[in-house]
Amino acid sequence: MDATRLRAILELTTCCGKIPPDWERVDLRIAMIGVNKSLAEKNRANLLQLLDDWPNESIVDCPSHKAIEAVIGDLALQLIALGQVLELWDAITPFGWVVISGYRHGSRTTAFRLD
Repeated sequence: MDATRLRAILELTTCCGKIPPDWERVDLRIAMIGVNKSLAEKNRANLLQLLDDWPNESIVDCPSHKAIEAVIGDLALQLIALGQVLELWDAITPFGWVVISGYRHGSRTTAFRLD
């Protein structure tokens, strides 16, 4: 996976701190992340390609923000928020942690569902 390309997408499509009013807001309990949905949609194909190249498929096993951070660094929460806005997974926030429901090649996984 090309972490430099992923960081570029995340820096373009997400933000922390002051969120522009026309951006989606994703409350991850430990941080509020802004996502520019139109820019995110324009970068969907590139993001999916990068996610499909994720090391050792750990992204499919409901990883926590710490596990994602070990792969991409300090933009893990932004990736989680971006994936939620693009409906690639659900962000789950138990007890001060953030985990995702898992990723399976372009769509939400059935490994863990919030219905």
